[in-house]
Amino acid sequence: MNYSRKIFLTLILMAISWSILPAQTSNRYEIRKMFMYHFFKYIEWPDDNSASGEFVIAVAGDDQMAQVLSKNFNSFKRHGKKKYVVRSYDSFEQVKDCHVLFLGRSQSKYFEDVKGQFEGKSTLLITDRNGLGDKGSCINFKEQGNKLQFELNVSSLDKAKLKVAGQLRQVAILI
Repeated sequence: MNYSRKIFLTLILMAISWSILPAQTSNRYEIRKMFMYHFFKYIEWPDDNSASGEFVIAVAGDDQMAQVLSKNFNSFKRHGKKKYVVRSYDSFEQVKDCHVLFLGRSQSKYFEDVKGQFEGKSTLLITDRNGLGDKGSCINFKEQGNKLQFELNVSSLDKAKLKVAGQLRQVAILI
């Protein structure tokens, strides 16, 4: 079995197993962290000519998610040539440049402002509240019944100039 097929099958199995886990378990943040880690493998950012050797993951309004990501992403392999760096912010307004912005539930009420602030930037906007995928989040965690799934907003990803592998599209709810 070739390498890409193994990766695809692994992703499918993970998506199936995670989609049957109750969304409100104590592992809520761990599950989202693993989803995010795998998202990054299947999304391509435009060439980044910045001198920074960092792949910046900003978390706005969710200290616990920032802690889980910081603890774990420091031990993960690099994203290409860049080292993972997690930064925590109380508010989305404090975030300037990042590759990924995870918008915590406490900041969800400002979603339209967030979209405006990052419009035209190649930032992967990840949210965690039902309904935000339809409003323009690139990826939105969605609790359906008692199951955790994720939505991909193809139009928002295109506007951010982010390329998504077909394997990720196949296991997502497409918007």
